[in-house]
Amino acid sequence: MAVIAASQGGAFTRAQALAADVPPHLARRLVERGLWRPLRRGVYVDRDVLDAALPDPVGRVRIDTAAAILAAPRGAVAAHVTACRVRRYPLPQHVDSRLHLLRPPGSDHRALAGAVIHTHPFSAADADVIDGLPTSSPALTVLLALDDLPRDWGIAVVDHVLHTGDATREQLDAELVRLRSLRHRSRKGLVLRDADGRAESPLESLSRIRLVARGVPAPVLQPEFRDAQGVMRGDLGWPTYGVVGEADGMAKYGTGPTEMAARLAAQRERQDRLEALGLIVVRWTWDEIMQAPLMVAQRVLAALDRGAALKRAGFWDRAA
Repeated sequence: MAVIAASQGGAFTRAQALAADVPPHLARRLVERGLWRPLRRGVYVDRDVLDAALPDPVGRVRIDTAAAILAAPRGAVAAHVTACRVRRYPLPQHVDSRLHLLRPPGSDHRALAGAVIHTHPFSAADADVIDGLPTSSPALTVLLALDDLPRDWGIAVVDHVLHTGDATREQLDAELVRLRSLRHRSRKGLVLRDADGRAESPLESLSRIRLVARGVPAPVLQPEFRDAQGVMRGDLGWPTYGVVGEADGMAKYGTGPTEMAARLAAQRERQDRLEALGLIVVRWTWDEIMQAPLMVAQRVLAALDRGAALKRAGFWDRAA
């Protein structure tokens, strides 16, 4: 059963167990002893597999998704925000926690408890298998997930798939054309328009969108600067004003104390080098841009005013 379960996301059905010559009385005993854990009617997971998955937040989602797919109409795949989770795409903390599956038109229309089953035209080319789970393609995943995401997070997810190469703009545009609702095509088209694969993290994406929404001019992404020691890159830049924006997420500084101390020291040295070029550096954290974006925008705007007043527009000539 381990091989069968591993090939379909970790779960298996009672029918599969019986077909694999597991006697009915032994199957009942394994369930009674807790060695097989029921997930849905007639769908189980080995206790050790479930215990191994639990420490990983995505692990339990994948197990539950595997069970739902086995219980769903034939041909269903993980989709929407569920597919984002399976693919480990960035998502906000509070987002629809229900399981979302996709089925082709004309398939069995029965409901499934605890899951939302959507109907959308798709073919085998529109699905991948991720750790045994049939999952909608990156382009289809993102376009459908935009229904459940606020605009800034939607752009962050599109930025991510463009940056990682999971999907191209051409693939996203082609998938957009297939959407049946003109209203949805228009709204999602605006999200695709504002996405930029040069953003290297959700924090950079969210910072860009939230600052622009509060009156900050659109920044240059990943601007490069050169000094005698070499080339440096900023997160965001405003070349006309000589201002660099740095979005500080904890991931930037590593996990262990030694690694964090070393990276913090490197960041301080890097800021000194940027300021030695005459640049104004503005820093903010995840909490600041998420909880007080107007405050961050005001700091950036104040820096832009200082840069303009000091006539530093020519600093970009020293950038690589």
